[in-house]
Amino acid sequence: MFTAIMPFAAWFMMFEGSGGVLSSRGMESLKYFTILSNLLEGFASLGWLLALRASRRVRHFAEVIKFIACICVFLTFATVMVFLGPMFGYASMFAGPNLWLHLVIPLAALFEVLFLMREPVSVREASSGVFPIVVYGCFYLGNILINGRGDERRWNDFYGFVTWGIPAGVLIFAFIIAVMLGVAMLLRKTVLKRALTEMAH
Repeated sequence: MFTAIMPFAAWFMMFEGSGGVLSSRGMESLKYFTILSNLLEGFASLGWLLALRASRRVRHFAEVIKFIACICVFLTFATVMVFLGPMFGYASMFAGPNLWLHLVIPLAALFEVLFLMREPVSVREASSGVFPIVVYGCFYLGNILINGRGDERRWNDFYGFVTWGIPAGVLIFAFIIAVMLGVAMLLRKTVLKRALTEMAH
């Protein structure tokens, strides 16, 4: 229930302009992967709850979407901890609604997948967890290739991934995708192990 409500509440706070660093008012906030991944988590969690009493096929589909959302929102957490935190300062990364978007919701989503998912996902389904990341990366880099990095009025490289040039930015995104694919496989294996243990008992 928590991850079905808090992503929307935190987005509303940022929507009103109280997000601090890496925030913007109104619908423009949807340019951030942080917002998109958290909203995906919110919708996935809501669908997951609604599917609890549905058929097994529907429940499994809802859990796959929940798994994909978890991978996406975990990337938000990992990016803040490894890249954005050192760049902008952890205090600003966890200020206001960013505390929920960057830390609390991603960890809650991970907990739910690890301990509350009923059925494991397949390798193909787990691999789908990086699909939204690939799509976002294509739009992010494509926008920069078409419109440039921008200026102070409209800064397109707001995450700073092409600070060292477009080729470096492409390598960064490729590295992110590879790492998150590994995370998805590890998470799948952990969930599968728990499911098999529960079946044995």
